[in-house]
Amino acid sequence: MDDGIKAQLRARAVRHGRSLEEEARVVLSAAAVEPPASGEGPGTQIARLFAEAGGFEIERKRDWKLRPMAFDDNPA
Repeated sequence: MDDGIKAQLRARAVRHGRSLEEEARVVLSAAAVEPPASGEGPGTQIARLFAEAGGFEIERKRDWKLRPMAFDDNPA
């Protein structure tokens, strides 16, 4: 490993109160679960997969309407 990278990793480990080895594990674990380089998140990936299979339609069952909350002087 490059000495500069190792020094940065060691400093990061100190900031987080971890050993160098533990910090390296945390960094590698986080890197392994990052979104793909394409910038696609899981929702976009799922939609693309369904599109390749012919797509899908979502039927709205309810029409949600938001109403402002009423504040009464006399609580129930």
